[in-house]
Amino acid sequence: MITNTQIHDRVKRALSGAGSTPWLYGYDVVGIQDFIGARSRPIAMRGASESVIAVDREHQKLATNIFSGGGRGVGIAPSQKDALGICEKLTTQHRNSGGVLATAMVPFQVKSERDCLTWLRYRLEVAKDEALPPPGRPPEDKAGQCENCCRFPVEPNPTRTHDEKRVCLFCDLAIRLGRKIDPQMRQSLSELSPSKRIAAVSADGNGMGRFFDSLQSLEQFAVASESIAGVFRVAHEAAMARLAHPGVPLVTGGDDIRVFLAVEDVLPYVTELVRKVEETAEQTAKLLQTVLPRASVELLRTLGIGVGVVVAEDHHPAEQLLEYAHLLEDSAKVSCQVGSPGSKAPLRSALDLEVLTSRDAFSAGQPERSGTDERPFSLDRASWESARQRASALAQVPPSQLSTLAASRTMDEHEFRNFFRYQVARNHEWQRYLQQTNMDWRKASELDKGCPGPGLLALLRLMRTETRP
Repeated sequence: MITNTQIHDRVKRALSGAGSTPWLYGYDVVGIQDFIGARSRPIAMRGASESVIAVDREHQKLATNIFSGGGRGVGIAPSQKDALGICEKLTTQHRNSGGVLATAMVPFQVKSERDCLTWLRYRLEVAKDEALPPPGRPPEDKAGQCENCCRFPVEPNPTRTHDEKRVCLFCDLAIRLGRKIDPQMRQSLSELSPSKRIAAVSADGNGMGRFFDSLQSLEQFAVASESIAGVFRVAHEAAMARLAHPGVPLVTGGDDIRVFLAVEDVLPYVTELVRKVEETAEQTAKLLQTVLPRASVELLRTLGIGVGVVVAEDHHPAEQLLEYAHLLEDSAKVSCQVGSPGSKAPLRSALDLEVLTSRDAFSAGQPERSGTDERPFSLDRASWESARQRASALAQVPPSQLSTLAASRTMDEHEFRNFFRYQVARNHEWQRYLQQTNMDWRKASELDKGCPGPGLLALLRLMRTETRP
C-alpha cells in the first residue's frame, strides 16, 4: 500500500526534475475492453491484460511518473521533446502487443495545476478519437484468420503446441504471456462453470468525473488516483475470495473492473464487491480529510458503483459479452444519476443484469426498462435484500404460472392487468406469493403493484444458480 508520504515525495521529485519549462503528458489505452476481450480464450485474455499492466510498470520506473494504473498514466517531463519521447516509447511498447495507446501533452504551469490537468484530459479524449488503427494487416480470407481473435492472419510458427497452431502473432504473444503469469488458467470460458453458463461483469465508479474535477493540484491528483485504485482493488480481491469456482479477472485499474465468472458466483461476487467499495471508500475518505479538498472528500465518502452483468451460454463470444455488460453498467450508472423506475432519488450503487437466451440483445443496444421492470436494482442493503426476498418468494410459483407473465409482451397494459388478476384469483400459488411480499391480492391497486416484472424474473434465474458461501 503506497502512503501519502511516498506519493508526496514522488510528485515532488517529478516536479523538481521537470525544470523551468515542464510539460504535462498522459496516456490511455484505447479500447482496453475490446483489446482484451477479442483474445477470446482466458489464457490469452490474461496475457493481454498483463501487456497493459506492463505499460504501467514501464512508466512507473520513470522519474517523470505522477500516476500509472489500469492502462492510464500522467507524468511531467522537462520539455516537450522529452514528453514526446516517453509517449512514443510507451506507444511502441503497446503496439508491439497489438494495442493502441493514445497520448497527449500540454505545457505545465505551477500556478494553474488544475487547469493544466483539465486541459490534458480534454486533449487525451481528442487523441483517443484520432488514434491510429491497431497494428497488423487484416486476413485475406476467413480460412486464413486467427481462430482466437479473428482479426489478424495466422502466423505459422513450428514451435507452437497443437492448440496454438492457428493463431496470429499478437494472440500467440498473449497466450505465452498468460501461460507464464498463470499456467493454471483455464483454456475455455466454459470450464469456469459446472453448468457451462458464464457471466461477464463490468463495473465502474459513479461520479468519477466530478471527483477528479474537484482536485486542485498534481499531488492531490496522485493521492486521489492511488486511493481510488486502492478502494477498487481491495473490493475486487474481497469479492474474488467469495468465489466457489475459478474466475477470469481482466486488467483492473482505477475504478474499472472486468471479470468473467461462473453464473453460480455472480450474486456473491456482486454483493461483496458493492459492500466493500462503499465501506472502503468511507474509510479512505476519513484518512484523506486533511489531504484533499472538502468537496473531494465528500464525493469519496459517498462513492458508489454501477454494475452490469450479462449471463449467457458459453458459446457467445467473450468480446460481445463484455460489450453488452458494459452497456448494462451504463444503464446502472444512469439510475445512480437520476434514480431507478422504483425510486425517484438517485441511487448510490446499482445493478443491471440480463440473462440471455439468444443473441438478439447484442443488436438491440442499451436496454430499455419499463415502469414494471425493477432493473436497474438498487444495491442499498435494505432494497437489495427486499428484491432478493421477493425473488425467493417468487421461486415457489410453478414455472407454468411464471410463463404467463410473458403475455405482457403481446397485450396492452390494461388487458394484461385483467389477465394477471384472473390468474391470481384462480391460483393459490400467486396468492401466497403476494401475501409473502405484503400485498393484498384482493385489492386491484396492490395486485397491479405486486405483479413481478422481467427484472425480478432475471434475478430469480440468478438466485437459482447461486453458490452458497
